[in-house]
Amino acid sequence: MLFSAVPPMGDTIALESLGGKGFGPVRMMGSISYATVSMLGGAAMAGRMELTPYVTAAMALLTVFGALCMPRVTGKRKKNDRGSFRVLFANRELMTMMCFGALITIGVSFYTSFYSIHFTKTLGGSESLLGAAYFVASISQIPFLLTGDRLYEKYGIGKLLVLSGVLLTIRWCILGLSHSLWVVFATQLLHSYTFLLVAFCMAKYINDTVPGSHKASAQMFYTVVLSSGMKIIANFTAGQIAQVFGTAQSFLAAAALTALPLIGLLIYLARKRRAQSVQMKESE
Repeated sequence: MLFSAVPPMGDTIALESLGGKGFGPVRMMGSISYATVSMLGGAAMAGRMELTPYVTAAMALLTVFGALCMPRVTGKRKKNDRGSFRVLFANRELMTMMCFGALITIGVSFYTSFYSIHFTKTLGGSESLLGAAYFVASISQIPFLLTGDRLYEKYGIGKLLVLSGVLLTIRWCILGLSHSLWVVFATQLLHSYTFLLVAFCMAKYINDTVPGSHKASAQMFYTVVLSSGMKIIANFTAGQIAQVFGTAQSFLAAAALTALPLIGLLIYLARKRRAQSVQMKESE
């Protein structure tokens, strides 16, 4: 719960400090560090999982020192400026994209809860190989992060959310249906154009859409309230499904829960495009 507030604050500070420059290369540093820790941690703690709390505490301490080195960002909130969430709720397009972004990635909670269990217990993979799988997921993000800013500017939030939704559905179906350890390992290559794509594009979309004094509140609302709220529901649902039917079936449920909002998003974008074409014809 305490960690959930860190990513949106980090995104807000980074985007504000960059002043319109490329966000991808900066975000890439997190992927590289996560990949390194996953690989080294998996190898170091193989057969010694009891060390996990101590290693996590050490990493948290390093994070504190890193936070002290972050650049200062001057706040833009005025004394008489109130109603951050009222401003957000008034922007229908923003709230719609936030909801679709959170719903499409609801299956990621199934992944974070059960991928490691499915990989090691169900398919028989080792802890070191699991660490390598997380390493591959992180490294696969680098090509996207190097081009993510250009992709966002070219295709926009709608098309990229659709792409992510399609690939996420395919990814969860593979995890639910495949009995091959190496096929499940290979699905980590899809991480960059699934969960990361949504997180990256939503951070940029919120930063571009929301007024300066409300950017942090918007990032926090999306990540902590919407996404985390969905994760709580998803974690409970995933646990019940996995307990009764097994981890593979929980991934198939994740595919269904991803496909439903994806269909809703496609309908919304089609209606929006049709309304825009009607407006253009009327203005001619």
